[in-house]
Amino acid sequence: MPVNLESCKCKVEFTSKIARGNRGQIDTRGALSLPSQLIAVQGRIVTDTPPVHDPRQIAAFLDGVVPDRRSADARTLDDLFRMTTGWQPCLWPAGILGYGSYRYTYDSGHSGVSLATGFAPRKAKMVVYIMPGYANFGEVLARLGPHKLGKACLYLGALSKLDMPALEELIRAGLNDLERRWPVSPS
Repeated sequence: MPVNLESCKCKVEFTSKIARGNRGQIDTRGALSLPSQLIAVQGRIVTDTPPVHDPRQIAAFLDGVVPDRRSADARTLDDLFRMTTGWQPCLWPAGILGYGSYRYTYDSGHSGVSLATGFAPRKAKMVVYIMPGYANFGEVLARLGPHKLGKACLYLGALSKLDMPALEELIRAGLNDLERRWPVSPS
């Protein structure tokens, strides 16, 4: 069932299909380089499809972000996440660039792998993912600038209106918080 990931609701499922233009380029406007299923469960991005590590596909993804302003912001965020985490990105299903991953297991026995942090360039906003969420970061969020919050989603408009050091601090704090709960590793 196709769904807008920006809703960040729990138990959302959708399937994305490969889309290629007439020159064989990957259409990155909501499509991936491979069929996949993604589920957002309790604020985690969970998938049974492994993320794509190919730098060419990641570059093609960033090249395909529209409009140009959003593409420039996506490249700025990619640089920020690489610098902050020290990790190379992976392209997760639904057009999410993830940095690091973690394996979790609930008391119920349910387990999976999710990205540790990352972002997704969407048409209306940039969506930043801090796992397991933003509940403990009110002081940093107050300095960030204009944003909206979901459980594990931070919706950002133009990066030029944000305090970028606060965003970097938020990424670091989110990873530190996550590492206290689950082992985090480079993707």
